[in-house]
Amino acid sequence: MVTPTPRQLRRLPLTAVALTATAALLLTACASPRAGAAATVGSTRITEAELAAATSELRSAVGGDPTGEPAQTVRTVLARMVTRELAAVAAQRAGIRVPDGAVDKERRNLLTELGGQEALVAYAAEAGVPARLVDDVLYTAIALRLLGQSLAPQADEAAQQDAALLALADLSLDLGVAVNPRYGVWLPANGAIGPPPDDLSIPAGAS
Repeated sequence: MVTPTPRQLRRLPLTAVALTATAALLLTACASPRAGAAATVGSTRITEAELAAATSELRSAVGGDPTGEPAQTVRTVLARMVTRELAAVAAQRAGIRVPDGAVDKERRNLLTELGGQEALVAYAAEAGVPARLVDDVLYTAIALRLLGQSLAPQADEAAQQDAALLALADLSLDLGVAVNPRYGVWLPANGAIGPPPDDLSIPAGAS
């Protein structure tokens, strides 16, 4: 397997899907998250405590906010967490199984190439990925690659990735992705979380 670069780590879970503006609006999930949740993906709950811990770890690794804006850093981290859950469900529904040891192998490749855990943490942080989410991001990349190959076996890599991301956008509507409105709004067409409504803001504990 090809070891992802920092840029690829940054882009894979968040690459935009080519959809029309109308489709993007139709795919925007509008369910309400449960109490204490930063977001829910179907029945899976991503807690505010999990988000705060991941965001704090990323900030510690880079000595500040990698995006230059605290609220955007929170949204970026939360989007990665949401996308990982979507990728797992998409793979399961498609009958795709990420091979045992695949994530470990990718991580070992990175550790060898970069020269150890400290270098890996810095490498991931450059891509906006906290250390605790490295395995999740690698899993997402592998699952999306396998899903794209399954959906568009004759297409090139870019088209396969688009097919996989479009499947995630459809899945997010089917499952229901609900983001706590204090953090923002899930935008499946971009695989991202947009800013919250003007009258809401990121809670102090997460910013």
